[in-house]
Amino acid sequence: MEPFYHDTTKQLLFIHHWMKKYNVIGGFTTKFGGQSQSDYYSNNLGLHVGDNHDDVLENRRSLAKKINVPIENWVMAEQTHGVNVERVSKKDRGKGIITLSDTIRDTDGFIITENDLLPCLLFADCVPLFFLAGNNAAAIAHAGWRGTVGNIAAETINNFTKLGFSIDQIEIVIGPSICQKCYQVSQEVIQHVPLKYNEVYRLENSHYYLDLKQLNYLQLLDTGIPGSNIHVTKYCTAHDDLFFSHRRDDQKTGRMLGFIGLM
Repeated sequence: MEPFYHDTTKQLLFIHHWMKKYNVIGGFTTKFGGQSQSDYYSNNLGLHVGDNHDDVLENRRSLAKKINVPIENWVMAEQTHGVNVERVSKKDRGKGIITLSDTIRDTDGFIITENDLLPCLLFADCVPLFFLAGNNAAAIAHAGWRGTVGNIAAETINNFTKLGFSIDQIEIVIGPSICQKCYQVSQEVIQHVPLKYNEVYRLENSHYYLDLKQLNYLQLLDTGIPGSNIHVTKYCTAHDDLFFSHRRDDQKTGRMLGFIGLM
């Protein structure tokens, strides 16, 4: 079953079964409904891509109103395609929201155990991973190919177990990202994929095509997460016109926002 559903304006995708079952808000923006112009038309949420700063802030404020979570409660990261996962708390609220100067440094994953706090990460083809342990803990991670082969999925699970959560308590949603059909990569990239996961890529006409969603899925299974606890979207950021795509848009493009919070 598709884990996401559209809001009525197609500006947001929400993780519907978590929102119904738990007091949790989780979702992913589309490229529609903002005020950015040109290459960033229209709902760019990234400050770092060259868009007009005021437009990005207005897009963020507009989203805050739509999801009813004050922008002052958000926290954002300087994403470096690594595997660092940081536990953040209410003292971190507001970091990275107005300016890049106070973002959480060198971080591609957040985990929280407090409410009234919204960890957010930016995406434009990389895999958003959403994690939940009931009403008690939540996490979000950014998994590009480097973060994926580095196994940020397992690193995030390790953060849950260090907090005392058992493997079977954790549910995961693998969100909108580039699909295998759209993701041609070099042999150098493939060399970083462990041989045990060779099913996640194929060679066609001398080109490799990599399935990042499936690789994250298999890595999560190897942590002991039951397959029934992992939900994978069918959305592709490259061929679904709802999204910005770093690959499709030749690198100059906006960013979507993934977010999760215990409300």
